[in-house]
Amino acid sequence: MNKQYKQINAVVGFIVFAISLWQYTSTLESAGSLWDCGEFVSCVFKLQVAHPPGAPFFMILGRIFTLFNPGNPAVMVNFMSGLMTAGSVLFLYFTIAMIAKRLLVKADEELTMDNIVAIVGAGAVGALACSFSDTIWFSAVEGEVYATSLFFIAIVLWAVMKWNEEADKPHGNRWLVFAAYMIGVSLGVHLLSLLVIPVAVLIYYFRKFKPTTLGFIVAFFIGFVLLGVVQIGVVQSALKIAGNIEYFFVNGLGMPFNIGFAFAWVLLFAILIFLIYYSHKIKHADLQLFAVCFLVIFIGFSSYTMVPIRSAANPPINMNAPKDAFSLLSYLNREQYGSRALVKGPLFDAQPTGYETTGKDYYPDAKTKKYEVKGEKIEYTYNAEDEMLFPRMGPTNDGASAEAMYQYWTGLQGKPTFADNLKYFFHYQLRYMYWRYFLWNFAGRQDDLQGTPGNERMNGDWLSGISVVDNVHLGSQEGLPYQILREKARNKFYLLPLILGIIGLVYMYNKNKQYTLIFGLLFFVTGIALIIYMNQPPREPRERDYGSVGSFFAFCIWIGIAVVAIYDFLRSKKLPGLPVAIATTVICLFVPYMMGKAGWDDHNRNGRFMARDFATNYLESCPQNAILFTQGDNDTYPLWYAQEVEGIRTDVRIVNLSLLGVDWYINFLHHAANKSGPVPFYKDFTAEKYRGNNRDMIQFNDQSGFADPNQYYDIQNIMTFVLSDDAQFKAQTSRGDAVNYLPTTKLKLKVDKAAIEKYNVVPDQFKDKMVDEIVWDLGKSRIIKYDLALLAMVAAADWSRPICFSNTVDGEYYNGLDKFLIQEGHVLRLVPCRFEENQRGYYTMNTQKSFDIVTKKFKYGGLGEREMFVDENSGRIMNTLKSVHFSVADDLIRNNRKEDAVKILEQARKEFQYVNAPYYTPNNKYFNILSVQWIDLYYRADAGQKSKPIKDLLIKDLKDCLRFYNLPNDFAALYSNEKKSAEELVKRMDMLAMMYKDAEFKKELYEAFGKNKDFPPIVQTATLDPAQQVPMQVFR
Repeated sequence: MNKQYKQINAVVGFIVFAISLWQYTSTLESAGSLWDCGEFVSCVFKLQVAHPPGAPFFMILGRIFTLFNPGNPAVMVNFMSGLMTAGSVLFLYFTIAMIAKRLLVKADEELTMDNIVAIVGAGAVGALACSFSDTIWFSAVEGEVYATSLFFIAIVLWAVMKWNEEADKPHGNRWLVFAAYMIGVSLGVHLLSLLVIPVAVLIYYFRKFKPTTLGFIVAFFIGFVLLGVVQIGVVQSALKIAGNIEYFFVNGLGMPFNIGFAFAWVLLFAILIFLIYYSHKIKHADLQLFAVCFLVIFIGFSSYTMVPIRSAANPPINMNAPKDAFSLLSYLNREQYGSRALVKGPLFDAQPTGYETTGKDYYPDAKTKKYEVKGEKIEYTYNAEDEMLFPRMGPTNDGASAEAMYQYWTGLQGKPTFADNLKYFFHYQLRYMYWRYFLWNFAGRQDDLQGTPGNERMNGDWLSGISVVDNVHLGSQEGLPYQILREKARNKFYLLPLILGIIGLVYMYNKNKQYTLIFGLLFFVTGIALIIYMNQPPREPRERDYGSVGSFFAFCIWIGIAVVAIYDFLRSKKLPGLPVAIATTVICLFVPYMMGKAGWDDHNRNGRFMARDFATNYLESCPQNAILFTQGDNDTYPLWYAQEVEGIRTDVRIVNLSLLGVDWYINFLHHAANKSGPVPFYKDFTAEKYRGNNRDMIQFNDQSGFADPNQYYDIQNIMTFVLSDDAQFKAQTSRGDAVNYLPTTKLKLKVDKAAIEKYNVVPDQFKDKMVDEIVWDLGKSRIIKYDLALLAMVAAADWSRPICFSNTVDGEYYNGLDKFLIQEGHVLRLVPCRFEENQRGYYTMNTQKSFDIVTKKFKYGGLGEREMFVDENSGRIMNTLKSVHFSVADDLIRNNRKEDAVKILEQARKEFQYVNAPYYTPNNKYFNILSVQWIDLYYRADAGQKSKPIKDLLIKDLKDCLRFYNLPNDFAALYSNEKKSAEELVKRMDMLAMMYKDAEFKKELYEAFGKNKDFPPIVQTATLDPAQQVPMQVFR
């Protein structure tokens, strides 16, 4: 029967694998995705250098996958994620089966067929629950590292469990060596798999030693020490030592760069090989095993040699340019992101009292052929009373708003106490940033919207589908409007996966406390311990559930064990074993089936091209050879993908403003990339002027007397001033340091009209607005290095390279040039014309150019072709695209081109279908107004009748939502702001009906919002009142 078990176990395991692979392959994103995916796919395709700490093995593996379909590399990288996750599911199946067998059957006991059915049923239920869980599914269908990282967690855990079964057999230790090698390889993907090390130590302890309380504590401690040894010793200290050897070889012995670095690694491998030889010679098996494991970890880690090799080739994406030992160490340590204290550190309101130098930054100087100092590494010091043990409420990048956010989560009054600190930890970091995500996966999910302070019960919370539970947790769920109920990510699991997991946990505890400790530790270190380590700030740019994926994976073990628990219980009641095993398995399989059915529509990205097409729209809005400033991840990485993978508009040079403040990125811009030539900078803006911390910030000093406050100064002269190293152009700080300063914020740039004519910079419609000088005020009291770099580009402008801003860039980055920007499609272009009417959200339009871009070049990612899931971030970008259509239509109407305006509006109606882009949704007040603007534009274009489908659906949804907003329950009361916003939209539509004298529309509004018994009247009359005064325009 054991042989039969092995055959059945293998067959069922690969059936589960096939189901999982089919699931992911069917729901793969059809191109690049948002966030880091565009960057990763671009780096995979050309083996480029991604953001710290890099993922070189992921790049190498992904590149192999792309070779099978070079015409669509993004799909192949996405498929790799799906395959790796399906592999994780497979290894989870085998792991659960091993555990179930150990719990159910004694070592010397013969398996029966009902045992086999229960065991493979446990594996199938737990593995498929993992496969269909929300977070794991999300990562499985896009080109990110988390799916591959999960695979390494799964295979390392399986290998250690395999060793546990074969530890007493000859060569049983091969599984530990294999696990160590997988850990080493995984370092080239993500560090998450390191968290299996403490679990592996505990398994080793229970297998090799007689358990005691003290022994368990020691093993627990050793596990975390080994975790630190691998993370710090392999990833950080080894590189630091190699860097010191490299420095000695170059600066001390005068040898070429990288010789010492290579020697250090040869020396390290030689030491480990000698240790293996020596331990074998003295017959010390444990020492030999330890040395072999560390050797294979370093062999796996060697994928990182790709990083400096590819960085030295200067690819178009070369994050941090880690070409040498010192920049590589900084890259691996993620130094650019900073850190948050874990043991003792400052509170968010603490002010530094000074700083300590902790080291130096070096760079290889090609002239001196030595490593030279480019800056110092510092750590700020604080007063003892401003620091706290186990600091959770630390400094953030949110400035003054940090206090408000901490206050929201803790009820903070005055100076934070340790009790406030713990309240923040339990209420926000644990409850909100871990348990909420956990329950998304195993209880159900409310929606796809990101939870934020003030609306966490309205958006982004967990939801079970059981009224009595949800009414207590969220508030009454009675009477919800269709627009909330239709949310594709509103997934109800009815707590069933959670209940199965708890049953499995209790059963495991009763049957085998050692296993409970082992897998409880896995659940803890990949979840709660990780939350403690990450020490999350009170605001994140996106949901962070993907970081806890290992913990959700571990919980699925208990979901699977629940099958054995139920079977064992029913069998103990003298029920026939085989029917009970089959029935239990089939019934429990309903849980992953339910999870898959509920989650399919919001995880299915097949046929979706939004990220690629939205990026294309930005690039196609740019003139030839333009410089395009972007700001965040989602207006940069998809553009990289479009250029690097799809080959779209590679003449455009993308300049990310978030990176522009660091020296390596400015150096990179000095070189050509793809079809784009080097970015022109002012002649004095050379590497030594901005290297390291030099000129990170330059303060405006109006007391210097150097500049007349009533005059404007040539920007080139001011750039020469702030870039000068002459003492007469510097000011003394309170510490006695001489620093550069900004003598004025009033600048001017002489316009070369011959160049303007040559490069056709100014559209014909604006030539009468052309100025002889661009004169502007920076409008700020200091400039950061990214401002300085941008101004250096402006100072060097000869108008051959158009300067453009993405329309999503924050206005502060314009550095006062707002009045000299015109909108062309999705971008704002700098021109030598002054437009006094320009303001945030409204810029003078290049009418014909924008019309041509929208009608001939814009793409929509499949929105107009089929129903699809539009997640929150894609929806935000979609609405930005929609607003561009309306801005262009508005400008066409102003220029009496109403037929063209209608063409734009009809194109918008075709592409932004209601099923994908509803005209009204709760929690979307900043974009709901677009629907009323849409109606207004139709009227102004003398095509009001064409807006009827929009009006009808908008009225229907507003009526339904207002009914809900006025319900007398606690959940509806949360929507008070949405209620006001909806009422305002109705009033605006009423104004439109009166302004355009549309009696039928007025009557419809009155019927819906004047006579409705579900809420107070908003529209007062059904007829047009000629005496009533209405504004000439509802929108500008």
